Amino acid sequence: LTTHADRALPIYVDGLFYEEDTTLVWSPDSRWLFVAAADGSLTAVEAHTGQVPYIGVAVPPINQLGIRAAG
Repeated sequence: LTTHADRALPIYVDGLFYEEDTTLVWSPDSRWLFVAAADGSLTAVEAHTGQVPYIGVAVPPINQLGIRAAG
């Protein structure tokens, strides 16, 4: 965000974005952006590089995300 640069990612997100949208959430340390993709998969984006690594965790199809700090 500090560079104000747009970055295209190979992730399709279905729907429109609203103020209370829950298809994108930041990790508490801002290292990761988690995305509920249109195909129901969970995708993690490394914020610094924009890389989309395979996270190796099988989850049922999702369309909403929430996050909270540990503790």
